[in-house]
Amino acid sequence: MYDRADHDGKYISNSVILIWCNSIQFGLFSEISATLGEPLENTLVTRKSLSGSLRMQAWGKPLMTSAGYSAAKGGKLFGVDWDEKTTSFNVTYQLFSSVTLGVGYTITDSTIDYYDVSEPNFKLRLTAIEL
Repeated sequence: MYDRADHDGKYISNSVILIWCNSIQFGLFSEISATLGEPLENTLVTRKSLSGSLRMQAWGKPLMTSAGYSAAKGGKLFGVDWDEKTTSFNVTYQLFSSVTLGVGYTITDSTIDYYDVSEPNFKLRLTAIEL
């Protein structure tokens, strides 16, 4: 069981998190994570999520693919029920020791249309270069 609070510490939600990691042949590494959370009245909380990743070497550099799904329920905004389902997919590749590129896509379907999202994600990570 896992307890968590939002940034202001306004609530504590009990969750169960299961993580399975596996090292596969040929330098492949996989990870699967599942979460089940308890409902909270009038608070949008993650009720269930499932994510997975696969890491490997491609052309001698780390390559990672990941996908995830989460469902949040319980919120209210101006009296309207607020539920969200989010699906995402990402690919990250390390070009050089200090440069990593990533691309992905995220879709959030919310019962409140203002929070619907369908967008690409781009990542450029520059780490410190040691001399």
